[in-house]
Amino acid sequence: MTSRFDTPAGDQDNPRPSDEPSLTITRATPRQFSSLFVAFLLLSSVCFSTIAVVATNESNSTAQPPVDGNARVFVASDRDTEALGIPGGGRGGILLQYVVEANASTENLSRAVDTYTLTTNPETRVRIDGSPRTLQEYRLDQLARVERTNSTSRWPASAPDREDSLFIKDGFIAYMGATSAAEVNAPGAETNGTYLMGPDGRILEYVDYRVALPEPNTTTRYVRETKDVTLNIPAPEDNSSDDVQTVTKTVEFETLDGHTITRTVSATGRGPLTVNRSVTAVVGGYRTNTTYDLASQRVERNLSIDDQTWSKHTTPETSAREARYIDYANAPPSDGERQRLELQATINVTAEVTTDHYFYHPHNDTWTYTHTEVNATYDELTVTDDRPAHVVPPDSVSISQRVIEEPHDRRSIVLSIEGPEHLSERALWSWAALNVEGDSNANAQRLTNVWQVYGVRQYRWGETTSNWDTDPQRTEFPPTLALRLTARQPSPSVEAVGETDVYRHGRVTDLRQRTVPGVSNRATLAENVNLTTATANQTSRIVIRDAPGQITSVTSVFGDEIPVSTTEVTSMEDSSLTYTVIPPEEGEENEPPELRLRLTGPDGTPLPDRKLILTGAVESSVTTNDNGVAYATFDSATITARFPGDPYTENHDIYYSSSHTTAISPGNGSLIVDLWTFFLQPVQAALLSLAVSVGLLVGVGWYTIK
Repeated sequence: MTSRFDTPAGDQDNPRPSDEPSLTITRATPRQFSSLFVAFLLLSSVCFSTIAVVATNESNSTAQPPVDGNARVFVASDRDTEALGIPGGGRGGILLQYVVEANASTENLSRAVDTYTLTTNPETRVRIDGSPRTLQEYRLDQLARVERTNSTSRWPASAPDREDSLFIKDGFIAYMGATSAAEVNAPGAETNGTYLMGPDGRILEYVDYRVALPEPNTTTRYVRETKDVTLNIPAPEDNSSDDVQTVTKTVEFETLDGHTITRTVSATGRGPLTVNRSVTAVVGGYRTNTTYDLASQRVERNLSIDDQTWSKHTTPETSAREARYIDYANAPPSDGERQRLELQATINVTAEVTTDHYFYHPHNDTWTYTHTEVNATYDELTVTDDRPAHVVPPDSVSISQRVIEEPHDRRSIVLSIEGPEHLSERALWSWAALNVEGDSNANAQRLTNVWQVYGVRQYRWGETTSNWDTDPQRTEFPPTLALRLTARQPSPSVEAVGETDVYRHGRVTDLRQRTVPGVSNRATLAENVNLTTATANQTSRIVIRDAPGQITSVTSVFGDEIPVSTTEVTSMEDSSLTYTVIPPEEGEENEPPELRLRLTGPDGTPLPDRKLILTGAVESSVTTNDNGVAYATFDSATITARFPGDPYTENHDIYYSSSHTTAISPGNGSLIVDLWTFFLQPVQAALLSLAVSVGLLVGVGWYTIK
């Protein structure tokens, strides 16, 4: 969809619209009508051609909408949202998860467009739930929506394996994205599937676990005492062998609390007989009721890249929004070597153990409370997650501009970008601001690179366990966004990003670029994604003609500023190409004559080492010497010599514009050749054109009046 901020391919100028003239309607005569009809046909053909070109550009720049009803992730870019019927329009955007005050439904909007941003930190603020937020704020808000409880662990799909310890169950830490990083989607590149990162940024992460404390329990321990007793059964008095006697004895025990209790023991037999017995009594007892309560929790979050670590300490009192990111700064560059971004969380849980003590009194068979003991027990679990990454600082590329001031208040810029070959070593520039002189919107035009950042909805579904149901259950997870990086166009271009007061619109006229090493095809996206991709190219030189101003800043895809220097400001002057015909010397009349060409600046300064393109000469081209002179040999009646002008891809103190001339071989002139040569000159050609135009106007006017 081409908006009023998009520049269709091939549109090189954007002239200021003029005021509409007043219109007077009069009755036309038949002959006037005939003349007007002819003019109408001519005008219609021109308009039809223009409309056809615009329609072609429109159709070529619009991707086909997806056929499914899946909601897109977000719309947040510099495109004009008024075309979608979304209130606000302009440079605003709408996150499709929360379409506010829009007549169109989320599904209909998702069918219409998927959009990209030029950096991972777009400046556009959108209104969600009535409040303005940036894309990064939205991502963090979505992550903060994930509620956690002490008794439940909730994890997104594709999260790392969960770990258990004594009290801590299903613990994990998961990488959820970054503000200054994007996963590369460039098939064949050495960084494909890894994360390119800026040296400063914020890593989004999510830690969850559940605390399964032991259930309350009771333990009882009785204290027993055993005594040995000897029972003597005497002999019967009458010595009767059938006389059996029973002897009973009472044994006293002192309880732990100082009371006396008795136990009876007896023995039966014929005496004389000695019987040894053991008697046991409970002299006391102890009972404990133990309960466990969660006393404190803390999580030590660590982010490591190579040998550098950034830490963050959180507790349950830390807000979910504050807890779920780690900021980092001055991360070490990868220098082409793959790095590991590792997240580590050490979960510490302290449980308060309350033990109530009771004592048993045997003398009255009762329990009495004695005291309460409170202790603490600790548990710790360390979990990790990691990603492959490459940290690329903004100064890993060098960007310089050469400004060429041209006649008629025009200028051109030659932008040079130098840096390492591979994506893992060089910063990717996203756009360059052109300071438009004399424009109320000073940055209404900018040079945009090939890269685009787009968001995909990740982790829509997850699983959860609880202390009451340890079997994982499917659950919906807030649609946090993952950012990916790919190419959206094959070459950089100048785009308008706002209303402009400047007549001219810059355009790219020359490029030196090559495909990113290893990249053979453009990225393939899902069928339901309505984004255009291109093969990723690296550009080392860009020529911008009709530049509205100098480049004031260059921004990387991570939102970092890349230094840009101005090497020199030069000018362009007119060149002059003159000739002298050198006839054959005496005795060499059959030899073709020579032509002496001289190329100079406006003050007569010779221009050496310039290539002249020839037509009608034996040579196809010649090069001027130190005096600005070159020689050619006639191969026809005339020689046309053309100096194409100094290319902006070369370094010159002063650039000279194109010029040309036509010379006639001596002895071969004729009236036709002389006239043709005469009218080839710019001034004469203009006079001829003016005379023809005046003649036509006079003829049509006379015919109309007659």
